[in-house]
Amino acid sequence: MPHYHITFTHSPENCMGVPNPDKEAMELWKQIEPNASDNNVKIEFFKMNPTEHKIFMLLEAEDYLNIEKTIGQCKKTGVFSITPVIDWSVGSRLNEE
Repeated sequence: MPHYHITFTHSPENCMGVPNPDKEAMELWKQIEPNASDNNVKIEFFKMNPTEHKIFMLLEAEDYLNIEKTIGQCKKTGVFSITPVIDWSVGSRLNEE
């Protein structure tokens, strides 16, 4: 099944965390796990680096549309980079004859 690596960033001024928590934005992010379940998306990892204002996810889904249904509500909270990825064991054989 296809995997998608997601990097999310936002500026310190738009941070949903302390010292000025944005409860509305945080509620959008809390929807990701239930949305994933509802849309047949497996969360391989969901990590963050608060100091750098970054969130990282690896999601598995049969259809990219299900990725959008899982994270779409969060797009207004910052910038997303969504990259389809393959396993190293597959990619490392691409140039073999």
